[in-house]
Formats: sequence, C-alpha cells, structure tokens
Amino acid sequence: MITEVQVNEHIKKFCTFFVSNIAISKDNKYAGFILDLDRTEKEKRFAIGGTSLGLLFSSYNEIGVIDNHYKEKMYNFIISKQLETGNWTISSLSKYNESLIYTTCFAIQSLIRFNQNSNTKCENYISKGIKWLVDNVNNDGGWGLTPSMTSHIHSTSEAIFTLNIAKNFCKLNLDSIIEDGINWLLKYKKENIWENENKKKDIFFTALAYRAIITSNNICFINKLEETKDELINSFNSAKCHKQKVYYITVGDGEEHIQELIGAHEKAMIFNALSYLKDIHIKSVLENQVEYFLNEQTNTGYWTCKNNENQKAPIFLNTEIIIGLINFKNFFLNNTLKGKSINNNNTICKKLDNKLYLNIAILLILIGVFCSINFIINNIDTQFLSKIIKFINDKYEKYSGIANFLAIISVIIAIIKFLISKIKK
Repeated sequence: MITEVQVNEHIKKFCTFFVSNIAISKDNKYAGFILDLDRTEKEKRFAIGGTSLGLLFSSYNEIGVIDNHYKEKMYNFIISKQLETGNWTISSLSKYNESLIYTTCFAIQSLIRFNQNSNTKCENYISKGIKWLVDNVNNDGGWGLTPSMTSHIHSTSEAIFTLNIAKNFCKLNLDSIIEDGINWLLKYKKENIWENENKKKDIFFTALAYRAIITSNNICFINKLEETKDELINSFNSAKCHKQKVYYITVGDGEEHIQELIGAHEKAMIFNALSYLKDIHIKSVLENQVEYFLNEQTNTGYWTCKNNENQKAPIFLNTEIIIGLINFKNFFLNNTLKGKSINNNNTICKKLDNKLYLNIAILLILIGVFCSINFIINNIDTQFLSKIIKFINDKYEKYSGIANFLAIISVIIAIIKFLISKIKK
C-alpha cells in the first residue's frame, strides 16, 4: 500500500537533486537547464524546453523544497526569450530553423502553473503564447512540429493539452479549436493506438494523444478511448523496462504482442497520462505504476535511461514522473479526498446521459400536455413544437444518443400534424 509519506519522500529526494543541478547565469539573473539534468558545470546551458519543464514541475504547490528565487530566475529566463509574435526563440540545440510548437507549449504550461501558485502575474505572456498557437494551427486542425510543417501527433497532442489548461487565460473561444484538433488526432488512431511517422504503432504518441483528449473533459470524445486506456495499462504491465528510448510496439495477426520492449520514456508518459483520470477504479493500476517508479528512482534522486549516454537524467522523463506522482497523491492519497468516491468517465457520462434522458422525457410530457390542451381548443401551434425540437438539438446535440430521441420526437410531431390536418377536414 503506497502512502502519501512515501510519495513525498521520493519527490523531495528528486527536488534535492534538481536544485543541485540548476545552472545560474553569471549575472545571477537567470536559471535554467538544457534537456538533461545530469551535467557538469561546463556542460550546463540554458534551453527553453528544459527550463520550462523545470519551472513547470517546481511551481506545483506540492513542491515545497525549491526556493522561490530559483523559480523567479527560471521565469525571468523564459519570458526574456519570448518573441513579440508570442512564440519562443529557436533553441541553439534545435535542428530546425523555426520555433518548435511543443517548445512554446512547454513555456505556456510552465507560466500557467507559475502564475497560479506565485505572486507574479504573467497573463500577458501566456495570452500572447496562446494566440501564437491558435494562429499557427494547420487547416486540417492539427499542428506541425514547426509552423511550416504538416500536422504531427506529438505537437498536436501538446498543443491541445496546453489549450485545455489555458482556457482561463485567453479571451479567444478555444473550444472549437480544441475540438478540431481532437478530431484530427482521432483520424490517425488505428484501432486503439496511434502510429508514428514510420507507420508503426507508437505507445508514446498514444499516451500523449490520450492525455490531450481526456483533459479536454469532452465526454463525447472521452467515451471513444476506453479501449485505448486498457491498451496503455496493458502496455505498461506487459513489458519489462528496457532502459532506453523505444518509441513503438508492433501488432500482428490481429492479436497484439510486444516485439520491442517499452522504454522508460514510454512508461513515464503512460503513467502521466493515466494520472489525470480521477477514477477510483484505476487506483490499483496507478499504485502498481507508482511502486514501479519509486523502485526505479536512483540513489541520487532522478530517473534515468541507463543505456543512453547523452541523456542520463532527461528532464522530460523526470517531469512526467513527478507530475504523475503529484496527481496520484492529490487524487487518491490526499486527506481531502480519502473516502470520497471519484467518478470515472463512464459514470460521469452515464449520469449526464440519464439527466439528459430525464429532461427529454419531461419535455415530451410537456409537449403531450400542450398538444392535448390545444387540441381541445382546436388551435395547436405546431411551430411551437418545432422550436422545442430546435432548442433540444442546439443544447444537446453533442451528447451520444440524442439523435435517436430527436428522431422519435420528429416522428411524433409529424403524426400529430397529420392527425390534426385530418380532424380539421
């Protein structure tokens, strides 16, 4: 049984390592990282992506051991690199000559979290970044790795996830943009898994896309991912961790079997994605994953890919694990949630559907009463019935099952109109 104390100890252990590896600029104005935490003093350089991820996790209220002056210096570095257009500068480590979409996403995510849990207000920087994301969506609804590239699962997933948590910081209506992005993602889902650019089943991309969709809180989309959730759980459990980056699994003869071992990055992303489900029924699954990561933490305090000499302690890997641990602790171990029922998406959807059906039943009864009264006085207002139908359609069309109800109501109206016309004759 995993306890809150255990989780806190491991988070604190990582934070101690994290602080010891923060790079400070010579003028003492900035702090930051490249994409790997474990570097010598000579190798320590600043990068937007790495520094943004560092600020992101350290800005959680649950991370209480990182001094505010480190966060302020990371924040100063990030906002100093934002361009007038709203995006962030090209990293010296990037092979592209344009800003990467997901680098800007990381920066926005970190500023949102920092804004929520500090006295520093940075809505202006956040709004500019969001506007740049919105302005650079492709015509098909997705985002490329850079603005000039075709849509890509990785960048589209990060963009949708970012917009999901950014709704309160932008005057733009983001719902339709998010919905278009999710529709683009779902087009490229093969059975229960997404593919990478090599047309191979990719569990890492699947976890990214899954997180983007479930954090949209759109029940209609979430309902389509039950089997994907099972796939992620099975993929995590069915492979021994191979300490290097392996980006795909393969499927054969209609039955799924893993030919490539799932790596540390994949496991971290699966865990992080599932940790956003406030579902009491998944608690035991997440407990097993938490236990796995607590055991895999090195004595120094970080998580690693042992066979990758270039990235001994990747900050992306470590950030996803830490945020997953915080989510797990808050949803399942925190005293404020103990003993409370946490509804899963299916239960929520059923409740919404039941409420919807009840409302429609009440409307049907009212229609019947209205028709009866008006039939008696021989003056039924059929236009009023049509207005009711339009109201229901406008209000509830996004929920599953409504089409059947509307069809039934339409038939009832047609029959009533026919009978009235015959009686009047």
